[in-house]
Amino acid sequence: MITTRFEGFVFDLDGTLVQSEHLHRLSWDAPLARLGIVVDDAQYHREFAGKPGTQIARDHLGLTDPVLIQQLYDDVTTAYWELAAGSVGPTAGLLHFLDDLGGLPKAVCTSAQYDSATRMLEVLQIADRFSAVVTASDVVLGKPHPEPFLLAADRLGLPATVCVAFEDSSNGLRSARAAGMACIGVGAGVETFPELADYWIADFTDTGLEEWLG
Repeated sequence: MITTRFEGFVFDLDGTLVQSEHLHRLSWDAPLARLGIVVDDAQYHREFAGKPGTQIARDHLGLTDPVLIQQLYDDVTTAYWELAAGSVGPTAGLLHFLDDLGGLPKAVCTSAQYDSATRMLEVLQIADRFSAVVTASDVVLGKPHPEPFLLAADRLGLPATVCVAFEDSSNGLRSARAAGMACIGVGAGVETFPELADYWIADFTDTGLEEWLG
């Protein structure tokens, strides 16, 4: 059991609980190509990663037709699951880390829609480890707005200021920070936006993580 100064733990899903962000990146290529749109890696990580798909379509692709937006989202989702089926698992060290947290309140806070998020949690066989799940279906304003993380804290029955967030994307870290949470960055973002997290880990096997939490 971890001894920690935090009362609640809030985890992003893709890129944090599961290393799937590269699959999300690939899932946009063919649907966007059919619209004559090309997005490079830098634009994807700046404008797409960590945000709800419908928000991306409106804010960054300039789409206004609700039917077209929904079709794009559906096409991207279909492409993602074709890529992810049978090829994803929990991030290294995650299951042991969740075990060490014991009964401490834990939530998932993701930009995925409800159906996709719950499907992934079931695929990973970790759905029962979280007492709350916040998805893009639950909020008006997605990441980087603080609403998702504020709602996650509320569903845990805690102030956001006593929670710590685990996030891999710049938009997610900004969202958690704006909500008032401490932030642990996960993955390669330390190379491009190190200032957005209080502590960085490659995965949950990081030997300094428990000490930092304490």
